[in-house]
Amino acid sequence: MKSKLFIIACALVVIGAAAGGTLYYLYPVQVSTLAGMTRNYLISWSVPPGATTTELNPAYKAPPGGCGLAPRGLAERRSRRLAELQQNAYIGALL
Repeated sequence: MKSKLFIIACALVVIGAAAGGTLYYLYPVQVSTLAGMTRNYLISWSVPPGATTTELNPAYKAPPGGCGLAPRGLAERRSRRLAELQQNAYIGALL
């Protein structure tokens, strides 16, 4: 019984390795990124509680007046542009 389970486990490992190798051959950048993130996540499990912190930059200063368009301003620009396109399409349909 134990030898049968061992053979099944070995077969699953070989199938997993073949699938991983195939994915790495087809998508090397994505698989490498995912493997690195998985490795870091698994390593973080062994860190004692309270040891992980978010890195903060004490010298950071927020830019005055925010940074560029507010989300509302961007949405207004999109809706204006969409209205122009719809109006042009309506005029084009009349001609």
